[in-house]
Amino acid sequence: MPRKKKGGKEMYYADSLGFLGLPGGKIQVDPELRLDLVHLTSVPPWAKTMDEALKAHNDFLKQIENQPRLRVVRSKEELDEFNTVDTYNNRTAVVLGMQHVPEDAEPDDIGKLYQAGIRVMGIAYDEKNSFGSGWKNPDMGLTKEGEKFLKALAENGMILDLSHASHQTAQDAIVFVIKNFAGLPVFASHTGVFQVYKHPRNLSISLLQQIADMGGVVGLLIQTFLLDEKDNSPEAFIKHFRYAIRELPADSVCIGSDAPHVNVGSEEARKNFNMKKSKLDPDGKMRVRFPEYVEDLTGPDMMEKIEDEISLSASLWKRIVGVLGKNLLRFFEKSL
Repeated sequence: MPRKKKGGKEMYYADSLGFLGLPGGKIQVDPELRLDLVHLTSVPPWAKTMDEALKAHNDFLKQIENQPRLRVVRSKEELDEFNTVDTYNNRTAVVLGMQHVPEDAEPDDIGKLYQAGIRVMGIAYDEKNSFGSGWKNPDMGLTKEGEKFLKALAENGMILDLSHASHQTAQDAIVFVIKNFAGLPVFASHTGVFQVYKHPRNLSISLLQQIADMGGVVGLLIQTFLLDEKDNSPEAFIKHFRYAIRELPADSVCIGSDAPHVNVGSEEARKNFNMKKSKLDPDGKMRVRFPEYVEDLTGPDMMEKIEDEISLSASLWKRIVGVLGKNLLRFFEKSL
């Protein structure tokens, strides 16, 4: 059951890709955290091999287990149990995922990752690999090895995340899944809308509509450099939100902030930004900038801040409730 928020209203808050602490750093659970469900990346994109990925994941898992407010959920049954009991205790359910595939991974390795507790995987982060390509090569599609990868995801009960895929790889994957493995859950955990801001990392509305038609959800992020060329204000996020709720089904839009649910000082934020830029955007093609998040929306009360913003743009309270948590909850209830 949802926890009560200020004013006595009940709300279920969920983030389809968030961070508890700074990306790449230690987990931090703020005492004021207001979040019922979150998908976390347990393996940083710079973990290049299966051995590195499994070590990073296991280290991350230990951190979660040492946080009494967090509980990893690996199945629908565990999520149902959590929502029956643990949200009364102000706890947060965690689904673990990866945004990339290790360079030496083969389709047979998917089972190892599933057994380790990972439930969400992308095809590629930014560059091409043996399965397809990330966003840096928009016209590069899914490969034959990529088809085997999708087959392995389906057979192992994984969820496919298309957020970082190139447009063509995402399109090919959707067609392949519909034709061959219609039961494989597909979503875009954190993206902007390409038609609002034409950054190649953002997915097109056509791709997002197809994901929604498959029963998936689309998480909208609050990273400044993916929302607008210059605007760092909440209005840049709201433009993507308005477009998405106009063009997509009511139950398919959610929040995928790709941002930390903690308060971060400017010096610490700048240091983390510089570290990530050196690892993930050394060539400048992602066009990252500081501040990398819409600062007015970050913090342990991020979801309440987003609620205040979108309440001005979505007239139906039922729709707001879905975007802020219930849509993602329903997706994971049927997909885990």
